[in-house]
Amino acid sequence: MKNKNIFLTAMLMALPSMLMAQKNIQKAFDQFLAEKEQIAVKPHHMLEKDPETGKKIAQCDVYDFAVDNKSLTSFAKELLEDIESAFELDKEAAYKLNSGESNEYAQYVNLTVGDGSQPGVAIGRIPNSRYVYSCFLDKDDPDKKNRYAYALEWAEEDGKINGRLAVTYGLMPQYQQHRGRITYNNLQIPNLWGGAIPSEEVELDYDTLFVDSLPDFNSIQIKALSTVWFTQFNGFSNLFRKQQSLTKEKGDAAATRYATEIYGLCKRADALDDHDKAMAVKELEKLRKRTKDEFVQELFDKSIELLRK
Repeated sequence: MKNKNIFLTAMLMALPSMLMAQKNIQKAFDQFLAEKEQIAVKPHHMLEKDPETGKKIAQCDVYDFAVDNKSLTSFAKELLEDIESAFELDKEAAYKLNSGESNEYAQYVNLTVGDGSQPGVAIGRIPNSRYVYSCFLDKDDPDKKNRYAYALEWAEEDGKINGRLAVTYGLMPQYQQHRGRITYNNLQIPNLWGGAIPSEEVELDYDTLFVDSLPDFNSIQIKALSTVWFTQFNGFSNLFRKQQSLTKEKGDAAATRYATEIYGLCKRADALDDHDKAMAVKELEKLRKRTKDEFVQELFDKSIELLRK
């Protein structure tokens, strides 16, 4: 037994500091993914290195999974709860830990990849899911600017489970370059309407979002990414709700503007799949009920019609 302990200690000492920091999470991930013969897993991997130095600059490992066999639900839930426990065990090594439940009003999180210029990984978009994610500084990075993020999201409905595991690597948000800025509770964060992907470092609550300036949205080339599309859609949707709560004189003009922006978005919804479109239609139907303005109602009707094509 003593020899085994010495051998295990030697192995752990040889591991990179990144893995040591979140060893419980990585172990729980591996245990879950080892059951791929019983749990349907769709992996997606991306790795980018600096061609001159060979240093890693971006990484994205995503595993979307589903359990359709009800007899395996209990087994899968145990594995997923073990992963949630692993996040708790590794929390002292993390500089950020966040968990919660998604709902129709919650804003999902995008874990940034690389320098933030490429697609992030959405966490919190599965309806009625529970999620957790942690960020760890890459201690092997001499500049202390890069981080690893680990995430789990899953939901159970009618005895079936679906969810996502993810690992990303890239610059911490404060070191990323963005084209525009907006102010949120006195913090400077990426201008979502300028095409940047929101970072996991800021909790987005559009009910208290103060926009310094909104560019001419029609002049913006929307990226063919559903995550960016929904970021913009949710932003305008919540700004519309906020303006609706103001007095008639102050709120109507701005509310009409945001409804128009939403209509423009729905004309460019090629990035959405059927599930995405159904979620957007559900939100549009709620927004339509909030207004008696016939012009705005027609904008929402046309938006719904576009998404249902």
